[in-house]
Amino acid sequence: LDGGHAPARPHGLSGADCRRGLGRPGAAALFLVFLCLVFFWRFITPDLGARDYFEAGDFYEHYYAWRYYATEELANSRFPLWSPYVFSGHPFLADVQTALLYPPHLLLTLLHRLAGNPPLSTLTLEWLVIAHFVLAVIFTFFFARHVTKSVAGGVAAACVFGFGSYLTSYPLLQFNIIEAVTWLPLALLFVTLAIEKRNAAYWSLAGAALALSLLAGHPQQSV
Repeated sequence: LDGGHAPARPHGLSGADCRRGLGRPGAAALFLVFLCLVFFWRFITPDLGARDYFEAGDFYEHYYAWRYYATEELANSRFPLWSPYVFSGHPFLADVQTALLYPPHLLLTLLHRLAGNPPLSTLTLEWLVIAHFVLAVIFTFFFARHVTKSVAGGVAAACVFGFGSYLTSYPLLQFNIIEAVTWLPLALLFVTLAIEKRNAAYWSLAGAALALSLLAGHPQQSV
């Protein structure tokens, strides 16, 4: 050593700098988004010959029918209090599973109207489910990272929760379930921050996240 000083490092990133960069939360979140897209690649590929679709059942016969009716009615400036298409009539707004006031559904209606009211496609709803799946994984990552103080711990928790057998099976077809579950890790993160920082604003954010979960139309998941 010259004069007791450490030798100058060469220009560029060191190995430690690279490891820190790869460990940043933003990079980890992007990695998780990439994993989600890989997991659903058969549903989002532009190659129609290779594209897969959700299994027949409640997704198409139940939830798609509700979303189609709600979107058409709202896009044409009619508030669907009642649906005449189920048995002798159905109290549409009063049925919690229609999730009529769920903000992402209202945004879907707005986009539908701006696009000129084309028929709502099942592919649009498949993308909506995938978007909620991605959000559930990302919210879980940030919650677990905050609790564990570890990016690796956050990634592990997000993978276990997101790609475990629960979220990758039944909720994909009963998409009110995944919409309700999506906001729970975010609510837990805000509750944790509210307790730690003693800040009422975080309680408000936690309440907003829980309200989104409740409005999604599957209260069994929210509570």
